[in-house]
Amino acid sequence: MNDQGYDVEGLRQRVREQGWDVVSVAVKGGVPRHSYTIGLARRGLPEFIVFGFSADLARPVLSDLAQRVLDGERFPTQVGLADVLPGMPAVLLEVPEAEANHYLVAAREYAPKSLRALQIAWPDGQDLFPWQDGYDESFRERQVILNLFAEATGRR
Repeated sequence: MNDQGYDVEGLRQRVREQGWDVVSVAVKGGVPRHSYTIGLARRGLPEFIVFGFSADLARPVLSDLAQRVLDGERFPTQVGLADVLPGMPAVLLEVPEAEANHYLVAAREYAPKSLRALQIAWPDGQDLFPWQDGYDESFRERQVILNLFAEATGRR
């Protein structure tokens, strides 16, 4: 185990066997729990990250996205997508490299040069996203938004 709570050798083994895996990180130092893929970057593909979901919910969502991107599907960013999360819309946001390196620690090992990641942003109970007027602020503590787009709109 490392200081983030995951088994490094077990992850490496699963990445060797299936080409990718999912890492889940518990709440720590004010950062909400989050999960992300590892191993996709070594194929030149983006990794995916989601904040605020339990590991049990995040794993199937991230596994589905990983398989879809391995099958050749490409995803638009900054637009609503109905087929990413069960029962709710989602928006994929490009994650700045510095943020990707900070939050996707285990994925750095597999990135040939720079680590590219897409964040799954999810809405509040009214289907509003953190950068939209009227967003329920009680959701903000569960979801860190890493993209500068959200910062530029004043809703990060």
